Amino acid sequence: MNQKESILIVDDDEGVRKSLKLIFNKKGYKTDTAETAQKALKKAHNKYFNIALIEFKLPDMEGTILLSKLKELYPKMTCFIITSYAFL
Repeated sequence: MNQKESILIVDDDEGVRKSLKLIFNKKGYKTDTAETAQKALKKAHNKYFNIALIEFKLPDMEGTILLSKLKELYPKMTCFIITSYAFL
């Protein structure tokens, strides 16, 4: 059986983290979550993730900065910025 990718979900909203984790776990993906950029970086230093879903507005760092740091660690990691933040 092929092992599916691992996904790191980074969002300060617990409901979003739980919902995304549930959806991806049901599809067979291995998931982990972090509510801050610093916690996400710590997890990424300890384990490789194929994909990162990163909230644009995190309490300790902009999501775009976290994306850059993750790409420095793992250039082949696929990263997506997600947000519920309104750009008006």
